[in-house]
Amino acid sequence: QGNPCHHSPFDEKPAPSVMAVNPANDLLAQPAVLLGLAIVWISSLVLMYFMASSKSGAAEQAKKESASSFLTKVDHVTYACAAGTIKKWAWFHTEVEGGTLINRIDDVRPGDPDSSMMIWCIDYGNFGIALVEGIDRAQVSQVTRFTQKHGDHAVQHVAYDTKDLDGFRERLSSFGGQLRGDTLVRNDGFGILKQMFARGYEEGNAAEASFPEYVQRPQVNNDAKVAITFSKAAGKGFYDQIE
Repeated sequence: QGNPCHHSPFDEKPAPSVMAVNPANDLLAQPAVLLGLAIVWISSLVLMYFMASSKSGAAEQAKKESASSFLTKVDHVTYACAAGTIKKWAWFHTEVEGGTLINRIDDVRPGDPDSSMMIWCIDYGNFGIALVEGIDRAQVSQVTRFTQKHGDHAVQHVAYDTKDLDGFRERLSSFGGQLRGDTLVRNDGFGILKQMFARGYEEGNAAEASFPEYVQRPQVNNDAKVAITFSKAAGKGFYDQIE
């Protein structure tokens, strides 16, 4: 029997290290391989730089385009209601959609023997909805004519909040845009409201075509938010210019 304390010669030979048997070490030691890895690393850095520059440039371009835009958001949308339906639609926009009725004018031209309209205004916080319904007397109201062509609760016009209404008026005119009279200036309880209406988007009877409105509203308490409010004077001016 052998001596259990006797060690084989193989036991006395030190085991080779992992580094000594790893073929990757020989590969990494090659200059060409090291150069290739360096090129890949540098290329990755260059690609990351250009991607970051591209994103920064796109953001800067978007910022410039935003700064040059005259329109900032939708101020309000005006729906023309068929005779006898304004109350129903006011219920829908307040009770169902959650808006708040902030103004109700049942006759913007009470002394006019020809025609007039109702206007009910609903606030949603960041924009508003105006409901108009024609009042027919000696003549058919422009709002009635609009609903006769387009149907009940049809979008008559969209109003856009404008940063520089006077500057935009000049720009629109320079492109051949036709306006409906002068810029209206009204006090709606918060300050001066500037309001401008443009011609319809299609030829024909002006009362039957949808059209854009542009407004510049006063700031409230030096806050960035704009007060969405409507005044009777503004409603009358709107009706007069469209008529």
